[in-house]
Amino acid sequence: IPESKVMSQVEDVFKSMQIPSEVLESALEHLREAHEVEKSFHTEAITRLHRESEDLSDRLDKLTDLLLESSINKDLYSKKHQDITHRQHAISRELEQHHDGNGEFKTALSTLVTVAGKAWEIFKSSTTDEKRQLIGYIFSNLELKGDKLQYTLHAPFDLLVNIEDCQNWHPLFDTVRTKRSMAIITLYNRMPSKLLNTMTLQS
Repeated sequence: IPESKVMSQVEDVFKSMQIPSEVLESALEHLREAHEVEKSFHTEAITRLHRESEDLSDRLDKLTDLLLESSINKDLYSKKHQDITHRQHAISRELEQHHDGNGEFKTALSTLVTVAGKAWEIFKSSTTDEKRQLIGYIFSNLELKGDKLQYTLHAPFDLLVNIEDCQNWHPLFDTVRTKRSMAIITLYNRMPSKLLNTMTLQS
């Protein structure tokens, strides 16, 4: 099968991911707004958890005083102490999650959505080696069956084929945020230099 025929089918996939500029901007604005809401949630949660952590530290101090005063026995002290320290460790884990928030995910997703929307333009202007990198980055599997190209795409590109209007973005963002966030961050972190340079110049 001529390479040109295979490449033509690859190009059709890139074309199917093209996003009109006004639709892309609307999608990115929705992502920014959703991120601001989540930032407020994380900030409020962090404040609440810090307050609880301070209360637990006070309780540990009082618990130690009660033991020294022989107001409670050692067994009760150990049990109460263990309960409090378990909760302190849980708070530390929760704080770490909230501090991480969704900042990296928001950056990764907005960048990859932009890549998808401009993939065809980037592909057209790329060298042969850069085209191979781009294909390897966006496609997770690619094979020929007869003269037909069979493929799968990495997330979130698999959800960005033939997105025609803004109404489709809300369930898409919900899906990737809850089920594919780590895959998207991982993909973002291994972005080829061609794409990285293009996104940097356009930012």
